Amino acid sequence: MSQAVKQRSMSWYALAYAGTGIAQKGFGFLLAMWLARTLTKDEYAQFGLLFALQSGLTAFAMAGIVEVVISFLGTHRDAPARARLYRAANTVFLGLSGLLAVGAVAVYLLYLRGAGIGMWPFVCVLAGALLAAQFLVQASLVRLEERHGAAIVFAFWAPVAGFVGAACAFALRPAVDSYFFGFAAASLLTMLAARLRGAGYFSASRDAAEIAPVRKSIGPYIGVAVLGWASGYGNVWVVEGLFTPALVAEFAFAYTLASILQLAANAMNQVWSPRFFKIVGTLPPHEIESQNMKFYRLQGLVLGLVSVAFLVVLPHLQRLFGGNLSEYHVTGGLAWLFAGYAVTIPWWHAQNYFLFKGEGARLMRIVLATTATGMLAWFGVMVALGPAGIYLGFFLLMALRSAGIWFVARRLWSIGLPWQGPAIACALIAVPALAAL
Repeated sequence: MSQAVKQRSMSWYALAYAGTGIAQKGFGFLLAMWLARTLTKDEYAQFGLLFALQSGLTAFAMAGIVEVVISFLGTHRDAPARARLYRAANTVFLGLSGLLAVGAVAVYLLYLRGAGIGMWPFVCVLAGALLAAQFLVQASLVRLEERHGAAIVFAFWAPVAGFVGAACAFALRPAVDSYFFGFAAASLLTMLAARLRGAGYFSASRDAAEIAPVRKSIGPYIGVAVLGWASGYGNVWVVEGLFTPALVAEFAFAYTLASILQLAANAMNQVWSPRFFKIVGTLPPHEIESQNMKFYRLQGLVLGLVSVAFLVVLPHLQRLFGGNLSEYHVTGGLAWLFAGYAVTIPWWHAQNYFLFKGEGARLMRIVLATTATGMLAWFGVMVALGPAGIYLGFFLLMALRSAGIWFVARRLWSIGLPWQGPAIACALIAVPALAAL
C-alpha cells in the first residue's frame, strides 16, 4: 500500500472514530432525556446511582490493562510475541474481573442492599459493566493491530447494541431495572456474536511467566481508575450521601449532558496531539508554544460556543420532550460543569509534554495527587455551601488539577500558560448562565 493511500485510509478511520463517537454520545443523550422524562426524580436518582456504579465497575475491571500492553509492545514486536502478550492481558482481565465481582457483591450486601437497591438490578449492573469493559479492552487490542473495522465494532456497535437493548426493555417496562437488564442482555448477545465471528483476541494464557509482568504492572493504574471514577460519576454517590434524591437526580442528569463538551474537547485534542508530537522535536520552543496557544485559543472558542448553544437549546428541548423533564432546573449547574471542562485546557497542554518526554510515571503521580486534593476540595465545598457546592466544587476540582500539572510542567520545561482559551470559553458560558438567573 502506497504512503498516500495509507494516509487517506488513516484519515477515513479518524473520521470514522470521530463520527461514531459523536453518534454514540448522541444516542446516549437522547436516551438520558427519555429516562428523565419518564422516571420520577426519585427513580432517576436511583438510575444515576446505578449508572455511576456501572461506569466505575467498568473502569476498575480494565484498569491498566491496555496501558500495560502498550508499554510492552516494544519488547513484543513480532506477531507470536504480541499474541502471547494479548493472552496474558486477557487472563489478567479475567482475574481482575473475578476479584471485582466478589468485592462488588460484598459492597452490595454491606451497603447497597440497605440503600434499597435490589439484587436483580445489581446483578444486571455488574454483568453489563464487565461486558462493557471487555468490549473496550478488545477494541484497544484490535486497534493496536490496525484492525480498525473490528475496533469500531467493539468501541461503537457493541455499546450502541447495549443502549438499544436498554431502550427496548425500558419501552416494554418503564423501570430502572429494565434499562440495566436490557443493556446486559444485548451486550451478552453481542459478545457471543463477536466470539463466534472471531472478531477479537479472546484467548487466555495459563503460563505464569507470561502473566506475571502484566499482573505486576497494573497496580498504579487501579489507583488512577479509582480516583478518576470518584472525581466523575462516582461523585453521584457522594452527593447521595449529603443531599436529597431530587438533587442527586439533577446532578446525574446534568453530568450526563455535560459529557457532550468532553466529547468536543477530546475530538479536538485527538487532532492536535499528533501534530504537537510531530513539531515538538523540530521547531524552536517559542514557536511550538506559539502554535500551542493558537490552538488552545481556538479550542476555548469552540468549547464556549458549543456550551452556549447547548445552554440555549436545552430549555426548548425540555419543553419539547415534556413529562418530568420540566422538573430539572440544571442550567446554572450545567454552566459550572462546562466551565470545569474549559479550565482543563492547561491540563491537556501540559499532559502532551509529559507524554512526549516519556514522563508517564511522574504524570501518574500528579494525577493521583491533584485528583485527591481536588476531591477533598469538592467535598469541602459541598459541606460548606450545600447544593451550590455540587457544581462549584466540580469546577474547583478541575481548576486545581489543571493548576497542579501546569505548575510542574512549567518548572520542568518552562511552558506557557494557555489562559486565553479558558477565559474565552468561560466568558461565553457566563452569558446564557447569567441570562437564566
